[in-house]
Amino acid sequence: MKKVKLFEEFLNELEFKDKAEYAEYLKTHKVRKGTKITFVADTDEPEKEVDTKEMTVYHTSGVPLKKLSSRPMWFTKSKELAKAYDSNNSETGGEAFTYEIKVKGKILGMEEVASFAKEAGIDQEEKVIELTENPGPGEVKKLIKPYMSVCDGFDHWDYDPRDWGDAESTIIFNPAQSCTIVKRIKFNHKED
Repeated sequence: MKKVKLFEEFLNELEFKDKAEYAEYLKTHKVRKGTKITFVADTDEPEKEVDTKEMTVYHTSGVPLKKLSSRPMWFTKSKELAKAYDSNNSETGGEAFTYEIKVKGKILGMEEVASFAKEAGIDQEEKVIELTENPGPGEVKKLIKPYMSVCDGFDHWDYDPRDWGDAESTIIFNPAQSCTIVKRIKFNHKED
């Protein structure tokens, strides 16, 4: 690893030979937001840049939302699943507030995040299990830290509220930065 410093207060850049070395570095160091991370491969093949995506997602909350949190939040891309989460909240005695939300950011699909995790020496399956066990905010930040320098969020498997099987979910690291609430959606569950 080579650390480049030039007027340290103004520029912070870290260079690693690969993502595995970077993941190892993250175990004992904090990386300041805005730090440029560069991977120097032994080949002439350029490092793959994550494309910015725009998409519609849904989020169900037990309280009304005027704005989105800067803490990590989970979303679904399926309106049908959003309705199921909404119904689940209502059936357990709580209120359900479901929102349509626009996302613009670098979101890794399941194959992309699996590839990154493999290169970085991360057990992605174990990481997802830990993320879906309802950890506290501090633990979530630790779990997503290795991904934060390459993306704004990623897709993973979570529970399906319709049958308690698996359904695709998207975690967004900083929704206040990457997401915009479009509107609240009210479902009529009596029709079901």
